[in-house]
Amino acid sequence: MSGGKWFSYLSNVAKVAPQAEAGAKGVPEGVRVLGGTYVIDGGNVLFSHQDVVPGATPDLDEVFAAARIQGKPM
Repeated sequence: MSGGKWFSYLSNVAKVAPQAEAGAKGVPEGVRVLGGTYVIDGGNVLFSHQDVVPGATPDLDEVFAAARIQGKPM
């Protein structure tokens, strides 16, 4: 990327990065989350799993049950 694109990218990252609360120590909570799996129905979160390490995926049967999906994918 060009220098201008890098500057734009870094500016945007700074704007959307989680901010620590005043007086808080350490890394803001949102920064420690690597990824996750969610089942959402409208405004309701039916299932939530936050990965604590890369590759820490949830049990798919639990995800399917939360989504009310019968059977397993092919």
